[in-house]
Formats: sequence, structure tokens, C-alpha cells
Amino acid sequence: MLRRKLLARLGVLVLGFVSIAIVSIALLQGILSDLNQLGAQAVQLIAKVQDLGDLADELPVSAGDERDRIVAKMIGLHADLAAQHVMHEGQPGFEAHDRIGQTLAGLQAGGDTSGEMLDALHGDVVELRNVARDSVASEQWRVSRNLRVLIIGLTAAALVMVNLSVIVLLRTGTMILRPVSALLEGSRQLAAERFDHRVRVEQADEFAELAHAYNALAEQLGANEQRKVETLQQLAITLNHELNNVISVIELQLKFLDRKAGGDQALGGHLRQIRESLGKIAVTVASLKDVRRIVVTDYIPGLKMLDLPKCTGDEGGSDEEKGVVEVRSLPRPVRS
Repeated sequence: MLRRKLLARLGVLVLGFVSIAIVSIALLQGILSDLNQLGAQAVQLIAKVQDLGDLADELPVSAGDERDRIVAKMIGLHADLAAQHVMHEGQPGFEAHDRIGQTLAGLQAGGDTSGEMLDALHGDVVELRNVARDSVASEQWRVSRNLRVLIIGLTAAALVMVNLSVIVLLRTGTMILRPVSALLEGSRQLAAERFDHRVRVEQADEFAELAHAYNALAEQLGANEQRKVETLQQLAITLNHELNNVISVIELQLKFLDRKAGGDQALGGHLRQIRESLGKIAVTVASLKDVRRIVVTDYIPGLKMLDLPKCTGDEGGSDEEKGVVEVRSLPRPVRS
């Protein structure tokens, strides 16, 4: 389940970036195609208008067949401009283009070729050239604007995708790191034998299964520890019952010996030591009934014993130290 979540999130991010890349390439390809087409059309338009102007400049110094040839070329260029660059009424350059057509038609029919007419023709050609340049500049500005808008749009889309990716990755990191941290803390608590600690993972995935397994293990270990304590307490009750009977008999014998000792101080001192030792034994066995946790300590290398003060909680310590199985060194017993 966690794998599916990660693959789904990463898949969405990859799909988003790939989609943006495909759309960006398509849009850029369209703009570059428009730019190339605009460049070719601009070159043709400017070249034809320039040729038309050059031919108009040759008219005043030509005559006869040469003039007819120039007029024929100008009519051909005029027709090409009308065919390749459609000009509708009301558009810039339409009136100049129409006047040039009328003038060339008159010249072709053998009309007036006075200087005034040629100046008017030259002026119309210049106006058409200016309109052509303005049209090319306008188209270039339009393509540049579209390219600028596209770049801004792609930059904004890239920023959105980057921010979205950061958010998704942060949430994914949180989805992984939070339960990992909880499980790590649970492992520390388990190593310290704090079996009442529970790991809580809200998401339903493999981490939840691990948390459930940890909690079940901690509960089982806690139950085992409780059974050990209960067994030790039952053993303490049994020992306390048997030792009390034995100690009672020994105490009667000690009282009898006290009466026999009379004023013997040395024997009386030995009897007191025996009573004190019996009292310590009784207290030690009775304290086993108050064991709340199992705390062991080194008795000799390779052999351990219960640390009764810590098992019963009589020894002072912080709350953090309670419930922890501890091991510490004690002096070795004196062997006879």
C-alpha cells in the first residue's frame, strides 16, 4: 500500500512534468514555425515592394519597348503582391496598392507618362513600402508577444510544478519519517523494557502493520514480565510461610539457650547475632512479596541475582528508572 502511494505520487509528478514538456515543445514549435514563415513572407514582401520601387525609378529614363517591359514587370509584381499578400478595403496600404494598379493599367494602355503622374506613382510605391515595413514590424511584434506570453506561462507552470513537487515530497517525507520516528522511539522503549509504551501510527499502510506488531510484542513481553513477578511473589509467600515456621522454632531454641547461658556475655552476643540474622532473612523473604519489577545485578561473573531494593522500589530513583531491568556490580561474596 505504501509502495502504491509513493508510485502514485511520483507518477503524478512525472506525468505533470512530461505533459508540460510536451505542451511547451508543441507551442514553441508553433511559434518558431510562425516566426520562420513570417521571416520568409517579410523577405518576399519587402523584396517585391523594393523591386517595384526600383522599376518605378527607371520609368522616367526609359522609353518605347524598355518602358513597356518595365511596366509589364511592375504589373506582374503588383499582381504577385495582391495574390500573396491579400489586401482588403480599409486595410493599411490598400488605397496605395489600388492607385498603383490604376496607374500601371493606364501606362500599359499608353496613357499619360508626365512627370506628375510618375511622381504620384513613386509616392504610392514609397507609401506601400512603408506600409509593408509597418506590417512586417507588427507581425514580428505579435509573434514576439506570443513568445513572451508563452515563456511567462511556461515559467509560471514550471514554478507551480516545482512548488507542487516540493509540497508532495515534503508530505511524502512526513508520511515516511513520522512513523519511522515513532517506531524508532518504540524500539528504544522496548530495549529499555518499558513494555507499557505503545506506538501510534494513524496511516493505514505497512507502517501501521509494523506498529501493530510492535504493540503486540510489547504487550506479550509485558504479560511475560508480569507473570514472572507474580511467580516470584507466590514463591515469596511460600518461602515466608515455611521460614516463619522454622524461625519460630529457632527463636524458641534461642530463648532456651539464653536461660542456659546465664551471665555468659560471649554466648549472649552470639545469640543476638543469630537473632539479627534471622530477622534479616525474614525481612528479605517478606520483601519478595512486594516485588513490582524484575531488576537483576551481578552476583559473580556469569551469575546474577535480584536487586531487591530496586525490585521493590525502596531505593530512590527517578520515574524514568522505574520499570527498567538494570545490571550493576556488587562485591563478590566471601567464601569460607
